[in-house]
Amino acid sequence: MADEKHSWLNGQRVYIATTAGQECILGASVSKSAGQADLKEAYGVFAEEAQAIDPDYAPQSVNTDGWQPTQGAWKTLFENVTLILCFLHAFLKIRDRTTKAFGEVGQAVHKRVWDAYHAPSKRAFSQRLRRLKEWAEKALPDSAMQSHTLDLCNKRAQFMQSYDHLGAHRTSNMVDRLMKFLTFHRI
Repeated sequence: MADEKHSWLNGQRVYIATTAGQECILGASVSKSAGQADLKEAYGVFAEEAQAIDPDYAPQSVNTDGWQPTQGAWKTLFENVTLILCFLHAFLKIRDRTTKAFGEVGQAVHKRVWDAYHAPSKRAFSQRLRRLKEWAEKALPDSAMQSHTLDLCNKRAQFMQSYDHLGAHRTSNMVDRLMKFLTFHRI
């Protein structure tokens, strides 16, 4: 998994490009911006260190939150890596736009999204997202919640890639949890 922790260094905003796996931080390097070139350089530190141990090291997949510069950096460093989109981040976009005014329909969309996530197979996942999309187009009011629900459904192919990689993480919450410990104070 890979993500950036927003932090501060000498009064300047920086991004800590963090790579994690098996509940451990595998690499963390400061990037001066969230642009692809700077992130490539920061994640490149992890790549160099991993390849110093195993010259043939190349991850099969990496889970990211969907930030294009992060994904571009990883594809540049490891051209054959499969990018797996974090399902949790897509759900959070929906949840954060669900207000009390949506009432039961808001709770229904949350349930349907997580029912899709828990599908036992690639085929079942695909079918559940198709049905979610059909339902959202009819049942949800024109709103940011509907827009983000349809956006999640339209990224079906990106989410489905995790089924092709046994043991691949479908959410990036492990790296998010670990990054909480990277900074406590402004430096």
